[in-house]
Amino acid sequence: MPDKRTIVWPLILWLLADLIVLIPGGVVTQVNRAEAAIQAQVVASPLGKLCYICGAPAVQFARYTDGSIRYFCSAHTPPEEMRATSPGEHGDKMFNPKAIFIVLGLVFGIGTYRSVIHLVTQGEKLTSTVFGAVIGLALALGAWFWFSLLVSV
Repeated sequence: MPDKRTIVWPLILWLLADLIVLIPGGVVTQVNRAEAAIQAQVVASPLGKLCYICGAPAVQFARYTDGSIRYFCSAHTPPEEMRATSPGEHGDKMFNPKAIFIVLGLVFGIGTYRSVIHLVTQGEKLTSTVFGAVIGLALALGAWFWFSLLVSV
């Protein structure tokens, strides 16, 4: 039978990571704030698009020979030529909070689930490690920091 500490610590660390994701001001709050900030920039643009270079509200656009349309803010002049990419418009916000919530739910839900099963079965099924839980905790802190930077822009 495994040592009690190796059974309990992964669950404690995963629950701490879950707490960082779910508490007010945590990752979920930061993602929602970042979405609101980006949406406000889209609304501020007369074209309803964001600058291809910096993500500021776009005020001008350029059509290129590859069939693409790129949008630019007042600080960036559209170049005469652009490296060929996919045709279509390149100025929409590239941020989808639903996808982020799905990934967060899967990563932290599965980690916590594995730790609970590990605790209940006394380490006989779905072994959960402290190292894996520390990685989960680091991911939660990293996501919180990253999205807090997006809000401050």
